[in-house]
Amino acid sequence: MKQLLCTAIVVVGSILGTCASSASVVAINLEPHRAIYDVVLSESTVPNTLLTANGRLVLELSDACDGYISNQRFVVLWAYDEGRNFTSDYVATAWESKAGREFRFDSTTKIDGQLTEHYRGHARIPETGGDGRVKFSHPYGLEDLELAPSTVFPGAHIRTLIERARMGIQRFSSEVYDGNGPNGLFQVVSFLGVEIAGDPSAEVSMIRDVVSWPVRIAYYASDVMSGVPELEIGYRLYANGVGSSFLIDYGGIVLEGTLVSLDSLAADC
Repeated sequence: MKQLLCTAIVVVGSILGTCASSASVVAINLEPHRAIYDVVLSESTVPNTLLTANGRLVLELSDACDGYISNQRFVVLWAYDEGRNFTSDYVATAWESKAGREFRFDSTTKIDGQLTEHYRGHARIPETGGDGRVKFSHPYGLEDLELAPSTVFPGAHIRTLIERARMGIQRFSSEVYDGNGPNGLFQVVSFLGVEIAGDPSAEVSMIRDVVSWPVRIAYYASDVMSGVPELEIGYRLYANGVGSSFLIDYGGIVLEGTLVSLDSLAADC
């Protein structure tokens, strides 16, 4: 099952063409923070009934001066009928340059404590144009992945969402590579709603008086742009890059994440 990257979100990311490296997008700053979400099953229509899912998503974004560092852990206990239970544990760390041209990543997936996937590598889009490339250092021997010049990475996509939302654009398409191995390249369609004014009475200072937009993002396999997306994410995106409570629709399985903790982090610069 495809897991989130800050998006982060998830909950935490870009637009076709060269907009992701434009001065306007580079100038958008994401505020360093740690967000914690409690996750539960909202809906399931798959065969072999999934009864419950309970977990926690922790997202951390840091400013490393020359780029953004994201750390993510997503742990879920899945319970099916007939007593079939298992725990998935997804951990990802990434660094992305503020220019949006370089991306280093390391991600692991464990099922009941057993490692099932581990990807580590470095991706780069040349500033002079031409195709980009993902080089994997783990697993050993995994072939390079070619990226179109328009491909963007998650942080650049989030900043593009904010830029486009400010411009009043309601829909745009992107090609995004998120670091999840050879299958981490997606065609992404983003839908942006009407701006919501900042709330001066919000309890959490990070989102107090900060404008936001409802967003829904559909992820398609890189060679497919028709039919049903592999997953859809819906949440409220604040102008500083913070994501609110969310819904993830895997197509038959819908998880709901509730924001339970949000803290500002000091920049490392």
